Amino acid sequence: MKKQLFVLGIGLLALIAAPGCTTLEDQAQEGDTQAQWMLADCLMTGRTLEGESYGRTNAKEAKAWLEKAVEADDKNAIALKGEYMAAGRYGNTPDIEKCLAMMEPAIIQGDCRRVAYGFLKINIENQNYNHLDACAKALNTIYDVTGAAPQCPYVTYQASVLLHKNLATFMDGVYKSAENPQESLEVQRQRILEAKNFVLNGHRGTQDWRRSGPKEIERAWKRFGEVERGRVEKVWDKLTRTVEVDGFGATPKDCVNDAKRNALEALCGIKIEGAQKMSNSETVKNDQVDQNSDYEQKLSSQISGNLQSFVEISAPKLADDGTFVGRYRAVAKEKAKPAKAPKKKK
Repeated sequence: MKKQLFVLGIGLLALIAAPGCTTLEDQAQEGDTQAQWMLADCLMTGRTLEGESYGRTNAKEAKAWLEKAVEADDKNAIALKGEYMAAGRYGNTPDIEKCLAMMEPAIIQGDCRRVAYGFLKINIENQNYNHLDACAKALNTIYDVTGAAPQCPYVTYQASVLLHKNLATFMDGVYKSAENPQESLEVQRQRILEAKNFVLNGHRGTQDWRRSGPKEIERAWKRFGEVERGRVEKVWDKLTRTVEVDGFGATPKDCVNDAKRNALEALCGIKIEGAQKMSNSETVKNDQVDQNSDYEQKLSSQISGNLQSFVEISAPKLADDGTFVGRYRAVAKEKAKPAKAPKKKK
């Protein structure tokens, strides 16, 4: 019965799409920009927004109608053009970032499922992780149940199929990019926060639809549930235990040790004072003089006991003032979870 209602809704939407029984072509001729880009999409894809056959295709005519709406600054029309350009349908070499930038204003506007689906599809199929916040907004539009967006269940169905098939792979790429040490720590943290928001929006949105729509929506909901737990929090926890620090010293070795000392203080609140400065002074006088062994032992002991990793971002380089400067990334060890108290025997 629920599936019958879902299909019935599609038919009813097709009937009310043209008030006064005027056709889509009539409305486009009258200058309705929404009708113009909808007609363009029908002519380009051969299908209506409800998924029914339009009966013909004509790419040249589609572009002509679309350009009329674009010239009128219709955001959804501009977004649709961006989607076509991403697919190379304008005889162009696709520039995905440029196309997505064309589409984002319509995603923020958030009143068209068709455009939101196109935006989501491009990001997922191209493994593009630079627009996760906008993808979260697109999910809100696709699975909107408030009536703010025009009802278009066929698009919701298409999005659910896309997500069920590709979400796990897409999110795996998101997590790997958030853990990529080549990215700045700020970028990594922002990406994982956006990933959490994206997954939360998707899980919540599909949950609202899953009981009234086809099984594909419930499958997408389950997929969001699978990727929501565990890894997001694990990656975020590691990033909160990570810091990027600079090191300064009279020699490259002094520079590295200074960075380690800074990392220990930033992550663990551990301060190792005095010996570094003394050693630097001695090294300036004589390059053959090594650092104070007691200082090095203290530093080495604290590093092994508190840091999970310490890696070089940029090697020490001689600055204009005669000191070496380098940059490093350190990760603190994960704190051990307190052991559970044994259950008392009755």
